[in-house]
Amino acid sequence: MPRRRRKSRLRKRDFMVFSGEQTSSILKTNKDFGMSRRRGLLAKAKRTIRRAAHAVASVLALPFIGIYALAQWVWNALCKTRKNRGRAVTPKPPAQSAKVVNAGPARQEAVEAAKPSVVMAAVAPLPKKQKPLVYRPQPDQSEPKYKGKIIDFNRKKQKAKKEQIAESGAKKNIKQQKNLSGPKPLEEKVTVSAQTMEKRSGWKKRLAVGILGCLVCAALGWGGWYYFEGRYVYLSVDDNGMVTQIRTATPNVEEMLAEAGIVLEADDVIDTPLETELADEMAVHIIRAKTITIDTGDGKQVQTKLAQGTLQQALEKAGVSLGADDLIDTPLDTEITEDMSVAITRAKEIRILAKAGDTTVMLAKGTVKDALDKSGLEYDTEDEISPSLDTEIRDGMTVSLVRLAIRTETRTEKIAFETVEKKSNRVERGETEISQKGEQGVRTIKEKVVYKDGKEVKRVETSNEVTKEPVNKVVLIGTGPPMNPAVKGLPETPTSSMVIRKVTVDQITAYTHTGRRTATGKWPKVGMCAVNPRIFGYGTMFYVPGYGYAVAEDTGANDSSLVSIDLFMDTKEDCLRWGRKRNVTVTICRRP
Repeated sequence: MPRRRRKSRLRKRDFMVFSGEQTSSILKTNKDFGMSRRRGLLAKAKRTIRRAAHAVASVLALPFIGIYALAQWVWNALCKTRKNRGRAVTPKPPAQSAKVVNAGPARQEAVEAAKPSVVMAAVAPLPKKQKPLVYRPQPDQSEPKYKGKIIDFNRKKQKAKKEQIAESGAKKNIKQQKNLSGPKPLEEKVTVSAQTMEKRSGWKKRLAVGILGCLVCAALGWGGWYYFEGRYVYLSVDDNGMVTQIRTATPNVEEMLAEAGIVLEADDVIDTPLETELADEMAVHIIRAKTITIDTGDGKQVQTKLAQGTLQQALEKAGVSLGADDLIDTPLDTEITEDMSVAITRAKEIRILAKAGDTTVMLAKGTVKDALDKSGLEYDTEDEISPSLDTEIRDGMTVSLVRLAIRTETRTEKIAFETVEKKSNRVERGETEISQKGEQGVRTIKEKVVYKDGKEVKRVETSNEVTKEPVNKVVLIGTGPPMNPAVKGLPETPTSSMVIRKVTVDQITAYTHTGRRTATGKWPKVGMCAVNPRIFGYGTMFYVPGYGYAVAEDTGANDSSLVSIDLFMDTKEDCLRWGRKRNVTVTICRRP
């Protein structure tokens, strides 16, 4: 029995590395597999057409002839069966020939003349809408008994049958036979010959023989197809991008490769295990090992072979390790290629000296600036860094970092005020009065201070500005006569208990000695003022800002259109200094 083939289920792209002992999973498929797949599809279409032709020729050709002959024979048998419908047939005894028993000479002659192999009862024309009767004699009766089976003929067939009987004269002959012999006994029936019965009973055998012949032809066709085509499988082998179509009858992949002359090296990769049974339309992919040259960074070069994978896997296979700060010129996830070369730059040790503490940095390549950036130390371009920031690093280098801080500091100084003495007749002779309090001034000084690692090494003044001028202290020395007792002893400003109301006057002027007494008969002095008595009464005490208290003792400012107050000054210079003040709010006070 031929060995049963089963289709391979190995349709995945997870390649298996063939190393003789074990297989390992490969990350990605080769990019050339896309072209291999298109070539495989074209070859598959060609094989499908060729196999279809073989199948039609070997399987369907011979059985078709047998089936056609069997169908022809069955059709002929069915046609004969339909022709014999409606006829009463009595089989002939095996040991006797057809003859008539107990019949007269006329009857014998009529029978001998007719010699039918089948006797059909006379079917007389029937009226419309009536069915013919078939008369079948009973074996146990001497007289025919009308016990028949009604056969339903189609009208057209019935008409054609009647015309056929009328033309052949069969109906007339049957009537003559009935008239000559009368009712026929059972023994006078004519039986069918043995040859006819043999022909009619052998159709089943012929049918069985035909079916058996068809089966034999089908078996022979399938056997021929299997011998010439069925035991072979068609598959494609992609050997590193070169696709080969193979027709083979070997049982597994290993024997197929040996038959095709394909040799696998130790580092080559095949995606199908060697012991896998072959299946039709299987695709086998082989990736040849590639050579990778690695410069380890310490003056040595290492070569390794790998069929499929990344640079990381190649380094692992070669036993080359990378430090955390080592640098390689090709990314580790790069797919390997044929004759690939990579170089490794080992990290260098740089020592950084700073106030915060000494730091060691590992860096493969770069400048002092890169080393400082990696160390995480804060620095500015003004800092003292030795060597300079753009110096290329080397193994064992020492870098000195001195933090240089330049700050602008601001400080203030007080400026002393001066005391100024002035004579005033407003103050009684022998008395002094502080007319203006003294205030210290402020000087703002800005300085640029240089610090190295937090220590001050230099200070430079950048600006010196007086932000507030000092206010001199003014002391009035009294030169005037004694003051009015009513005004003397009052506070500098009226208290809330002294305030009656506040009035805004249109103008305030000043006058000095005239050589005459006031309207109230008093000699004028500082602390008196002249008013319009129709507006302000005599004896009203005012508090005038900038002058002080003044009591209405004289008449003046009689211009009815303006509300004014005329203050008495000791000298003309004081009057000119006072001038004319407009819209001044004064306070009317009550005496304490």
